[in-house]
Amino acid sequence: MSRWQIKSVLFYSHDNRRVELPFKLNDVTIIVGESYSGKSAIIEAVDYAMGASQCHIPGIVRETCSWVGILWIQEKSEFLICRRVPPLKAKSSEDVYVSIGAPVSVPEKAEELSRTTNVDGALRQFEQAILIGDVTGTTFTEREGTRISVRNALPYILVSDDVIIDKIALFRGVKEWRQAVIDSIPYFLGAVDETTATNEIKLKKLRSQLGKLEARQESTAGDTDAMLGKAKELLREAIEVGIIANQNLESLSRDQVSETLSRVASWVPGSEIDSEANDQLASLYALEREFLADLAHLRGMQNTARSAVQTAGEFTSAIQEQRSKLQLAELFKAENYAESCPLCNSSIATNTPTLANIQSALAQLDGELKEVNEDRPQIDAYLRTLDGKIVQSVESLKRVRGQISAIVRQAQDNTARLQGDPRRMRVVGRVSFFNEQATEDLSSLSEDKIQQLRDKISDLESLVDSDSKAERVIGLQHQVSTHATAILKELPFDVNYRNAHLMFDARKLLVKFVIGPRVMEMRDVGGDESYLSGRLSTILAIHRVFAEGKRPVPGVVILDQLSRPFYNPETRKEEVIIKTTDSTDLKRYFDAIFTEADTQKLQIIVLEHAYFEDFPKYVSAVIKRWGPKEKLIPADWPRIDDSGAVAPAFPAS
Repeated sequence: MSRWQIKSVLFYSHDNRRVELPFKLNDVTIIVGESYSGKSAIIEAVDYAMGASQCHIPGIVRETCSWVGILWIQEKSEFLICRRVPPLKAKSSEDVYVSIGAPVSVPEKAEELSRTTNVDGALRQFEQAILIGDVTGTTFTEREGTRISVRNALPYILVSDDVIIDKIALFRGVKEWRQAVIDSIPYFLGAVDETTATNEIKLKKLRSQLGKLEARQESTAGDTDAMLGKAKELLREAIEVGIIANQNLESLSRDQVSETLSRVASWVPGSEIDSEANDQLASLYALEREFLADLAHLRGMQNTARSAVQTAGEFTSAIQEQRSKLQLAELFKAENYAESCPLCNSSIATNTPTLANIQSALAQLDGELKEVNEDRPQIDAYLRTLDGKIVQSVESLKRVRGQISAIVRQAQDNTARLQGDPRRMRVVGRVSFFNEQATEDLSSLSEDKIQQLRDKISDLESLVDSDSKAERVIGLQHQVSTHATAILKELPFDVNYRNAHLMFDARKLLVKFVIGPRVMEMRDVGGDESYLSGRLSTILAIHRVFAEGKRPVPGVVILDQLSRPFYNPETRKEEVIIKTTDSTDLKRYFDAIFTEADTQKLQIIVLEHAYFEDFPKYVSAVIKRWGPKEKLIPADWPRIDDSGAVAPAFPAS
């Protein structure tokens, strides 16, 4: 069965144009271009279309493209996956277009693309197509891994320019996703299949459950006194927060402790002042206002009466003073002193009121004084009545205010109690958990249930042999190491270690070189060519194992600038034209990949800065040569600016 490969990569403009890059199947395809011609955007476009969490398509390619896509093919089956390029200020888009067929009709324009699913849905459909099962990562430990996705296989497919000469990282992306790649590699290599992986997960869970039950059983069997002590500690807390009354806990039996714990666990917090109390409080406040108004009215009347009494007193005093003065007239006889002064006998020129008039005035004053004396008892009686009513009103007001104070105090008590309820509820929660745990211990720690778990584990262990899995992983590592060592002998490598044996470690995702008793890491060998040779031989060897085991990994490798150790694209931005005699070492890499593609039916896509003009296989494999006039993206494609608006194309240079 042939493996899935890339038929073409698609780039859609903002004005309904499309660039399609076709690739040779089971063969080598080379795209040559100067710096900034768009070569590196191909790897990033593939990564983004295949579910990358962020879009890292560089520069002008991202600005001018609305969608990117990949057309996968296996024999007659095709799978198209296109993903919308996000605005410049966004990290990614969940808009994905998926089409499956034999063949697929590829949309010509971006306006024909629309969201049919999200990223996760698209990846799951592709995983079903390439036969990746619903498998959780099968780790090298008892830890449960994450679900295996096609994303875990991309490090064996995409080899970007920064990875080409990396002296430490073996694969692209392992710095961020190292554990996920390690967890999934036993599955991709074929050490486990879907059934074995599922049984492994079940076995891990059952072993963990059994270990917990056995530990609890051992703890419970030898620590009943400690459990009783813990129960009494909880009861002390319940007493402290006021859930139960203070009592001598040491005198309680085990059953009494259990019964008291149950009472604590059933405690519920009280409610705040209810609506009836609120209504009563409102009525009392209204009654208080009425009493205050009546009291004010009575006191006003009292003040008026007291003012009348004071006025009457002052009037009586004035009358008595005037009467005393008028009584002096009785000392004189009116008939004797009509014409002269009674004191000096002098003649009176002006006649004064007669004694009769004075006596008349005196009689009038006596009458008025009598009236005042008659009214005064009535006013005093009225004042006493008012005083009694005021006393009654004050007592009623005190009674109402007492009732108001009682309700307010109750509200304050409720508030204080409610503020303490969270602490009480925490105690109740711990008691409830303790009771549940004690009940669970009695049921779950039964020997029958533990034996049932042991039987299930035994059955799964017969299906999942950890030792056999470990042996299979070791065997597959050895296969990769053997293939890689053979490929390495055809590649440039440090002459001092030419006879080294490459050793691949799946558990650590690294390679080492063994010469006799000496074991060296890749960084210890030194030299960009040696790093590239060790990495390339390992990746090609892994794909041999994938092919031999018919594993669900696409049969494609994309290499960005194999010539990087020889020609730095940052210092030589233009295309480098070379002859085979100019760089024999670089040609050895291409000889190896041509051989690998031919013998293993592997699709290898090379994005290059150098062009071998006298290497027929190389020249035949080149499908594009991008320079000043031709690049991945046509110069007249409109672009998106920072605001998200479509802007005119850059002027042609």
